[in-house]
Amino acid sequence: MIINYNKTFGNDSRDDHTIWKAMRITVFFLTALILQVSAESRAQINITRQNASLRDIVKVLSEQSGVDFIYADRDLKRARPVTVNLQNASLERALAVCFDGQPLDYTFRDRTVLVRRKVKTEVPSKRNVAPQGRAEGTVQSRVNGRIRDESGVPLEGATISVKNFSHATKTDGDGNFSLDLPAEARILLITLVGYETQEVELKGRASLDVAMRVAMNDLEEAVVVGYGTQKRSDLTGAISRVDARDFESQSATNLSEFLSGTVAGIASNQATGAAGGGSLEVRGANSITAGSSPLIVLDGVIYNGALQDINPFDIATIDVLQDASSAAVYGARAASGVIIVTTKRGASEVPTVTISSMWGLASVANDYKPLDAEGYLRFRQDLMQQMAPRDAEGYYMNPDQLPDNVSLEQWRNYSNNADADNTVEWLKRLRLNSVEIEGFQQGRIIDWYGKRMQQGLRHNNDIALSGKASRLNYYLSTGYTDNEGIIYGDRLKTWRTRLNLEGDVATFLKIGVNTQFATSDNSSVPAGGIDRLSPYGKFMEDDGMLVRFPQEDPSFSNAFLESYYKDQYRKNNRLFATFYAELKLPFGIKYRASFQNRLVTEKDYNFWPSTTMLGGVTRRNGYGTRSDEHSYEWMVDNILTWSQRFDKHALDVTFLVNAEKLQIQQSFQENENFGPNENLSWHGLQYGANPSISNNDRVRTGDALMARMNYNYDERYLFTFSWRRDGFSAFGQNNPRGFFPSAAFAWRVSQERFFDVAWINDLKMRVSWGMNGNRDVPAYAALSNLARNAYFDGSNVVVGLTNSSMANPNLKWEGTEAYNIGFDLTAFDSRLTATVDAYNGTTYDLLLDRRLPRIIGYESVTTNLGELSNRGINATVQGQIIKRENLNWRSSFVFSLNRNRIDRLWGDMMEEEVNGQLVQREVPDYANGYFPGEALDRIWDYRIQGIWQVEETEAAAQYGLRPGEYRVEDVNADGAYRQFDDKQFIGWRQPRYTLGWRNDFSFWKHFDANIFIRADLGHMGDRGDFNHSSSNIYDRANTLDIPYWTPENRSNTHPRLNVNYRLFEGGINMYESRSFLRLQDAAIGYRLPKELLDKISVNNLRLFLSGRNLLTLTKWTGWDPESANSPMPRIFTFGLNASF
Repeated sequence: MIINYNKTFGNDSRDDHTIWKAMRITVFFLTALILQVSAESRAQINITRQNASLRDIVKVLSEQSGVDFIYADRDLKRARPVTVNLQNASLERALAVCFDGQPLDYTFRDRTVLVRRKVKTEVPSKRNVAPQGRAEGTVQSRVNGRIRDESGVPLEGATISVKNFSHATKTDGDGNFSLDLPAEARILLITLVGYETQEVELKGRASLDVAMRVAMNDLEEAVVVGYGTQKRSDLTGAISRVDARDFESQSATNLSEFLSGTVAGIASNQATGAAGGGSLEVRGANSITAGSSPLIVLDGVIYNGALQDINPFDIATIDVLQDASSAAVYGARAASGVIIVTTKRGASEVPTVTISSMWGLASVANDYKPLDAEGYLRFRQDLMQQMAPRDAEGYYMNPDQLPDNVSLEQWRNYSNNADADNTVEWLKRLRLNSVEIEGFQQGRIIDWYGKRMQQGLRHNNDIALSGKASRLNYYLSTGYTDNEGIIYGDRLKTWRTRLNLEGDVATFLKIGVNTQFATSDNSSVPAGGIDRLSPYGKFMEDDGMLVRFPQEDPSFSNAFLESYYKDQYRKNNRLFATFYAELKLPFGIKYRASFQNRLVTEKDYNFWPSTTMLGGVTRRNGYGTRSDEHSYEWMVDNILTWSQRFDKHALDVTFLVNAEKLQIQQSFQENENFGPNENLSWHGLQYGANPSISNNDRVRTGDALMARMNYNYDERYLFTFSWRRDGFSAFGQNNPRGFFPSAAFAWRVSQERFFDVAWINDLKMRVSWGMNGNRDVPAYAALSNLARNAYFDGSNVVVGLTNSSMANPNLKWEGTEAYNIGFDLTAFDSRLTATVDAYNGTTYDLLLDRRLPRIIGYESVTTNLGELSNRGINATVQGQIIKRENLNWRSSFVFSLNRNRIDRLWGDMMEEEVNGQLVQREVPDYANGYFPGEALDRIWDYRIQGIWQVEETEAAAQYGLRPGEYRVEDVNADGAYRQFDDKQFIGWRQPRYTLGWRNDFSFWKHFDANIFIRADLGHMGDRGDFNHSSSNIYDRANTLDIPYWTPENRSNTHPRLNVNYRLFEGGINMYESRSFLRLQDAAIGYRLPKELLDKISVNNLRLFLSGRNLLTLTKWTGWDPESANSPMPRIFTFGLNASF
C-alpha cells in the first residue's frame, strides 16, 4: 500500500440461531487476531527497469513485498531516474540499490518504509564560522526534548536539525531526542512527512516540547471515497473533509452537532433537548415525502443506526460525498448525499491511554416568558376592555389606581353589588376565578417559568486505549454522558463503547473487527407548556399533591403532572459489529469481505396514574402501555479491487456484490381502568379492564452490484466511471431494481507544462454527472395493506379486515440526476486553499401518497409522480494567516446557497387568463402547501403591510376591521380578503444563504483558542404567538410577554387583542425574519509544559473552557431563530484532554 502524505432476499431465522452464529464468527476473528499466525513467507523482489522514476520503482516494491510506503510526492519528483536489475533479492537489498545516490533517506520498520529528504549539510556563512581555534562541529551545548502531535501522541522519526549547520538527529519511538549544538546555534528545524515544518528558536533553552500540526490541505491526503480511498489530488468529485481534532473543545455529543455550520453544503440544525440530535441535509431537499437525510457510512460500511450512537470522541475524520458522481457508488441510497465517518485506530507502538472529560452547565440562551403577575392583570384589563368595552371610564381598572376624574364611589356604582369587596369586585370584572382571587388576596404568586426552566448539569467522560504492535492494531474506548436539559425533567444518560481490532495474519491477509455498542436511558419526563397558566393559580395542595387544574378551569392542566407522577421506562440497546478480512493477491488485486450486524432492542413502557390528565381524565383509573421492538439487520459486502501502474498511466477498478436483510418485530400493549389499585404500574397491564394488543412485524431485503473505474494519466487527467444496480423488496414486482451510473473528469491544470504561475501550487478543474436513488419508503409500500375494522350487522358487532391502501406493482425508486462543476485551488506555498462547486439536479418519479376517490374503495396509493429540481453553490476557503513560533492563526470560511423548485406534482391542470390569453398551469396542492413552479418551502399567505391605526378607522371599516387589526394587501381591490385572490408568495422558510467562519489560534507556546461564527440568512418564520386571540380560551388564560396594540401603546407590527380573524379566509399569520448571525462556539485551551508533565508521567494534558451559542444577532423575537418554537441552550463547558 502506498500512503502519500505530501499535504495536509433470505429466509427468516430464529434469534437464538442468529446470535449463536454471530458469537461463533466473533470467536473466530478474535482468536485469529490473538494467536497471530507466526509463519510468514519472506518477500523476494524481481525487478528490471531502465531510467524509471523512483515513484514507479516504489510502487513495484510495495506490490511485490506487501510493505507500506509512506512518502511525500514532491520528494520523489526530485529523485534521479533508477536503472535496476534484481532477481530474487530481499527487500532490504532492493531498497539499498534503488536509493543509492538519491537525495532521499528511508527507514524500514514494522512493515512500513518511511521515505524522507536527507538533511542537507550546508556550508556555514561567514557569520556562522566558528572562532579561530574552534571547529564548526565543536559541541558547545546539548538540547533535549520531545516531539508530539497536537493531541500529545509522541511522533517517531521526526528530523531535528540546526539551521545553517549539519547537526541533526531523529526522534525515537517515544518522540524523544537529544542533539549536540554548535556554539552559534540559534534555530532548530523540525520536519516530519505529513506535518508542517517548524522553526523553533532556542533562546538558551536546554529542553523543548514541540507540538506539530498536520500539514493543512495536503494534496496527498488520503480521502475516503466509498469502498476505498484516494489521494485528494486524484479526486474527481466534490468531497469535503472534517478533521475531528479541530473540534476537541466543543461540547457536541453527537454527529449532527459536530457538523453544524462547518461544511459547505450541509444544513444541520441544533437540537434543543438533552438528547441533542438535530437534522442533517446535504445540498438541500431532494424529495418531498421520502426524506432527505444523507446516507451514513461508518468505517467503510453502510450504517443504518442512530447518529447519537456514534461517539464524537471516537471519530478521526468525516468525509462528505456531495456530488452525484461521488455518491453514485451507493446507488439507491445516495440521492441525499453520503457522510463517511472513519473512527480512530492505534497510532503509536507504545500503548496510549487517552482521556477526555467535560463538565458543563446549560441555561436558556434567550428568555421568552409568559406575563408575570403585574403584566397578567394589565393584560386581562386591556383584553376585557376590547372584548366587552364599557363606556364607564375606569370600569376594568384597579380601584386603587383610578384616574383623578373617577371617584371610588363612582367606580363602585358601576356594579349592582355595591357592598362587594373592592378588590374582589375588580378581579371578577377581569373574569378571574375564585382560586386566582384567593391567590391575589394571599399574595400567592407562582413563577411557572422559573419552575419549568432550569440550569442543566452536563458531564461527558471518555477513555480510550490504543496502540499497534508488530501485527496488531487496536483501539478500545468507552464513554458515559449524562445531560440535563434546560427544561425541568429533561435528561438523557448514554453509555457508548467501541472496539476496533485489526491484525496481519500473513503478509497477504489481514482481518479485523469494528464493534460499537450504545445504551441510552431517556426515562425522564420533561415538564409541559406553562404559557397559559395563571401566576395566581395554585401549584400544590397542602398534602403535597399537585393541583390538577391550577386555576380551576379544566382547559388548563398542571404542566408538571407527568413529570411528577408518570412512570416512564425508555431504554435502548444497540450493537453494531463489522467483521472483515482483506486478502492481497498477485497482480495488484485485493479482495475484501465484510459482514455487518446491527442488533437493536427498544423498550418504551409508560404508565399514567389517575393523578395525571391522561390517566385520570381522558382515561379512567390509570392508563398504561408497553412497546417492545427488536430488530436485527445484516449486510454482506464483497469488494474486489485491482490497481495497476504503468508508465504514466494508473488504473484502479473496484467491484462490489452486496446483500442485506432487516427484520423487525414490534409489539404494543395497552390497558386502562386499574382501580382500585394502580401500584403495579406498567408491570401489571393485565390487571386493567380494557386490554388491547397489536403487532407490527416487517421484513425488507436488498442487494446490489457495483463497478467503478478510476483512470489517471500523468497526474493530469483524471477520469472516474461507476455503475450500480440495486434491488429492494419494498418496490413493486414490475420494478424491483434500479440502475445508477455516473461519470466524472478532473484536469490538474497546474501540472501542465504551459502553466507557470509561481504562487499557485495546484489548480484542478472538475466536472461530473451522476444518477442516484431514494428508497426511503415503508417495507410494504407497494402492497395493499390491511386494516382492522368493525361494523354492526343489525344484531352483533362484527370485526374484520379491509384493504386500506391500493397495491402498486409499478412502484420504483425516486431517481436524482445531477451535474456538478467545480475547481480546487492551492496557493502561496499551500497556505491558501479554495474549493468552489456549482450543482444542478433533478429528482423524478417522486414517491408520493395519492388520495383516491372513495368510489374506488381505497383511501390512497403510493406512486411515482412529479419532478423536483435542486441547484446551488458551495464554496470553502481556508488559509494560514499567520505562521510564527509564538503565534499561528488559521481561518476557514464556508458559503452555501441552495434553490429548489417543484417542476411537476400531481399533473392536474387548470386554465387561467394571463395578459388576455388562456394558459394552462398545474393546480397547486393547497392542503399541503405545495405549489408547482415554486420552492418546497415557499410561503403563501396574506401580505401584512402593518396595523390599522386610529387615524385609519374609516379605511379599516371598509374591510370590517378596527384600529389595531392587521392591514393586509388587497391584491384585487375588491374590499374583501379571499385566499385565492389575495394570498401571495411572500418568502421562504429555509435559509437562502448559509455562512460559517472558523478561526483557530495557537500562541505563547501553550495556549490555543478557536472562534466559530455562523449565519443563516434570507428566511422567515410565522409568529402564531402574535395572535393572542386565536383560540376560544384566550379570555381565561395567560399569554406570552409579547407586545400588543392599544390606543395608548400603538404598534405597527403587533395587533390588538381580540382580532377578528374570521374576515381573513383561510387564516392569516404574521411573519418575522429568522436570519441570524451567531457566535456559536468559542474556546480557549492551555497545554501544560513538558517539564511539569514529565514529573507525573503524562504525555499531554490540555485544559479548556468553551462556550456554545454565546451571542445571536437577529430580528426574531421568539425563543431562537434556529429552533423557532423551543428554547435554545447556552452551554459553558470546562474540560480536559490527556494522554499517557
